[in-house]
Amino acid sequence: MSLATAFLATLLFAPPPETPDPDPWFWNAPAHCPASEDVRAEVERHLGSAITELPLQSWAVVGTVTYDAEAGFAAAIVIETPDGRHDRLLRDPADCGTLSESAALLIALALGPGGTDALEPEPQPPLTPQRPTTPAPAPTPPPPQPEQLPAAPALDAIPEEPPPPPLTFAIGLTPGFDYGTLRGVSPTGRLALAWQPKRLRVGVAARFGGTPAFSLPPLEVRPRLWLWTLATEAGPVPSLGRFEFPLMLGIEAGQIVLTPRALLPDASQLGWAALLLTPGVSWVPRPWLAVTARLGTTVALVGRSFTIPGFDPLLVTSRLGVRASMGLEFRVPLAMKTAAAGN
Repeated sequence: MSLATAFLATLLFAPPPETPDPDPWFWNAPAHCPASEDVRAEVERHLGSAITELPLQSWAVVGTVTYDAEAGFAAAIVIETPDGRHDRLLRDPADCGTLSESAALLIALALGPGGTDALEPEPQPPLTPQRPTTPAPAPTPPPPQPEQLPAAPALDAIPEEPPPPPLTFAIGLTPGFDYGTLRGVSPTGRLALAWQPKRLRVGVAARFGGTPAFSLPPLEVRPRLWLWTLATEAGPVPSLGRFEFPLMLGIEAGQIVLTPRALLPDASQLGWAALLLTPGVSWVPRPWLAVTARLGTTVALVGRSFTIPGFDPLLVTSRLGVRASMGLEFRVPLAMKTAAAGN
């Protein structure tokens, strides 16, 4: 036989090359979610064995994770087993890691019975003496395998869209005291509204307080001093666990009022303005409730006094004062929609 004839025979009778089986595992998710390898490893941990030890044609998994600004994360899963096709849709509003763990457990439960049977060794029959007169039983044919699924089409990578930062609206009512603005220590009350995104707080507050009635000999009437102010404040809010530490800086303006007004008919009201530096601490046992405490300093921008001719001054405001308060704050989280979602 010539060399040309032998070469032609090799081309005609040579077996076709084997094509590798497509990977029956396909998982696609955003970049900030667990990777495909991590989800597959979680499935193998639930199964107790490597997923590659399952019969190749008895299973297939196709999963896709998407993110929506309103609904959160969603995983669409298609699982093929010898029992048929199983379609599942899992959702989680905020945590892609929790969603991936739930999906891995669901996949392991679907593959578990078939995978367990495939991994368990077949029981060996007990050794018996050979009987030449008894023919050996014919081997049991293997069960029919389901048709092999076509390879999943390649999907474009989902662009990463991180969740928007949380925004909280807070309203608080806190009693306290003031020293330095009026006479001695004066009780006050504070009503505050605030907007608190992550690690920042911006708010407005109203304060009202007054002194107890005091004597002014030889007058029979007992005068009182009142204070009302409106303030704006802002500052960072570091946190540690359930504790927050707001460091607020602001400015307030208002009036100091003397009663009865007959004591000074033409000057019973004085304007008031001051800078505020009020650090504090908040304990947040629930997302909607916080216990707050503040201790700060006031720096007067104007010097004010009440003086009745012939008497000692009724009031001389201090340049520096002390403010303290403690009370409850109620919080309401507000939903934020991103511009990418078209809202």
